[in-house]
Amino acid sequence: MQQDTPLRSCNSYAWSPAPCKMCVCVCVCVRVYPQIEIISALPPEAVISVYRVGPMVDLCTGPHLPNTGYVKAAAVTNMSRAFWRADVKREPLQRVYAITFPDNKQLKEYQHRIEEVG
Repeated sequence: MQQDTPLRSCNSYAWSPAPCKMCVCVCVCVRVYPQIEIISALPPEAVISVYRVGPMVDLCTGPHLPNTGYVKAAAVTNMSRAFWRADVKREPLQRVYAITFPDNKQLKEYQHRIEEVG
């Protein structure tokens, strides 16, 4: 990560509840069709957790860290392609697997251990 991203700064996760209808509208605008399908299956009165950090907005059950300042080192470990609901006729999805550490030294040690095993 060379560029200035939300991870480089210390942004807090901002939570807000949102009704299903609003979340569907947002997902339609940004073309996130799998989430539309999930939201549409919920009861109309359901409230969805929406988290914002920097420019990113996501529908999620909760932040896993208080803020992005805890992430000091990150690396992508794998990527794969999948299809929505395991149906090759449906939308393709990109899975990205990553790992984070509180400092770069621990990340480098982890990467070295993985190289030795592989």
